[in-house]
Amino acid sequence: MKQRLIFAAVLLLGAALVGASQAQISAPSPVNVSQIAGSAPTVKAASTASVATDTSIVIAHSPNGGNPCANPSTALGQLSGTTSGTSLTQILALSGSTKVYVCSLSVIATAGTNPTFQLEYGTSSNCGSGTTALTQAIPIVTTSLFAFANPVGLTTAGQALCYVVGGTVSPVAKYQLTYVQQ
Repeated sequence: MKQRLIFAAVLLLGAALVGASQAQISAPSPVNVSQIAGSAPTVKAASTASVATDTSIVIAHSPNGGNPCANPSTALGQLSGTTSGTSLTQILALSGSTKVYVCSLSVIATAGTNPTFQLEYGTSSNCGSGTTALTQAIPIVTTSLFAFANPVGLTTAGQALCYVVGGTVSPVAKYQLTYVQQ
């Protein structure tokens, strides 16, 4: 009851303030330019000189921030498979100077004790040289699908994409990912 009385008082006070401010509002009167102190601004003619261009600065603007995973017109590649063993295994070959944008990744363990899943990239067979982690080694659980945050990651140019499964007692996992290679 006390809250209702306070609310009603606030409404009445607000209405009184609005009414008072409306009474003080008047229409603006026209201003004569000759009444303004000082001199009128000077207007200069437009220049006919050509505009200099700097070709060393190029700014590309993309509605999706440059991420091809977010571009609806980009064709996504898809990979899926079942892992075996605990060594680096190549799932996408390197391609010249292109980068791999991993757009989505879902993994589920099917066997093993304390299995983990990790994406890495590198050069040569099975990412054997210059190996770099693309994701952390994520613990995965049987019967629980783990979906990585999207987008997952980006390799540097000219790198193959690989996975590695960790854990003991023959860890096995199923994975599915989407990617763009460009």
